[in-house]
Amino acid sequence: MARLSYGTRIARTTRLAIAVALGSASLGLAACGSDDETTSSESDSASATPDTVRLAVTSGATLGDVPGVMGTVENGDQFNLDTSEENIKRFDSHATAMQVLLSGGAEVISGSFISDLKLMEQGRDIKVFCGVQNATEENVVGTGDVDSVEELQNPDNTLAIDSPGGAANFFMNFYLYAVDAGFYVDDIPTVTILEDGDQRLTAMQNGEADASVLAFNEIALLEEQIGAENVNVISVLAEDIGDEAIYIAFAAESSWLEENADLAARYCASAITTMNSITDDYEAYAAMLEKYIEPPPPEADMKQLWDLNSDFTVWPDTPVIDEEQYQANLEVGIASGLMEEEIPYDQAIDRSVMDAAQTILDEGASE
Repeated sequence: MARLSYGTRIARTTRLAIAVALGSASLGLAACGSDDETTSSESDSASATPDTVRLAVTSGATLGDVPGVMGTVENGDQFNLDTSEENIKRFDSHATAMQVLLSGGAEVISGSFISDLKLMEQGRDIKVFCGVQNATEENVVGTGDVDSVEELQNPDNTLAIDSPGGAANFFMNFYLYAVDAGFYVDDIPTVTILEDGDQRLTAMQNGEADASVLAFNEIALLEEQIGAENVNVISVLAEDIGDEAIYIAFAAESSWLEENADLAARYCASAITTMNSITDDYEAYAAMLEKYIEPPPPEADMKQLWDLNSDFTVWPDTPVIDEEQYQANLEVGIASGLMEEEIPYDQAIDRSVMDAAQTILDEGASE
């Protein structure tokens, strides 16, 4: 697989596509997921032919998603998985990656949790079976007199944000929910929709927007342009919503999960194992990013996100999304207008696979 590129801003999922067409798209890989129904014990499957799982990722690489996504490559052999990088393909949208999944070109999709919920609401028979990133490296930022979200209720102040379902939009709504602001993005009187993060940064630099959701490397660029004294970090999102938010998750069609429960559990465990291994080892994290992203991200960016995870929860240490965490994210989706109806926990979450993955992790830790 070609190494991932890193620019001024790392590519992220920009919007939720409401319609996903079934097509003949394929990852171009011949291998398919196993119908393995053996036990979850690594020793029982150690002598078997490694199982292949093809993963469709909904966006370009981020500093936050590489540990989970590429973790299946880094530690897959411990769980009898084929660790070829060719089994992972990245796409430019959730819609494209989901089309690949539903047309049989992949077994698993890695992307926005709230986007998965929206597709379930529309009748897609998929389930989430592993949480791989909770919070984000982004922050809510204002300029000039905009030093709190309450200032956004003033029509003279403009919020630059992506459309409903986009990562920035979701996290902004989650923050408004977390602080009990009493309003959401749709209630803000003056909003400009800019799907691309670079566009939102430029709007802030040019004075065309007074607030947005920016990554920490973008805050530095904004400060260089307009002066640090004119930049207000309203929220470090990893701090304010890190324990509750679900940003990225692994999902698959329900039928595949039913037939491949053990394989799905091992796949999830491989990702969580990698994330746990880097939590206390910055050098391992930096080496992983440098291996899979070219050119390597700036040292300051890597260190800042790793520090955020040390203080708050960016990468989960367990695959389990419990009902309380699930409900918080669902409430944000409904309250912010992205979703119209509640989806029962058991309909959206394959808890049996998550629990099996946790058992594998617990057994490994006790050895």
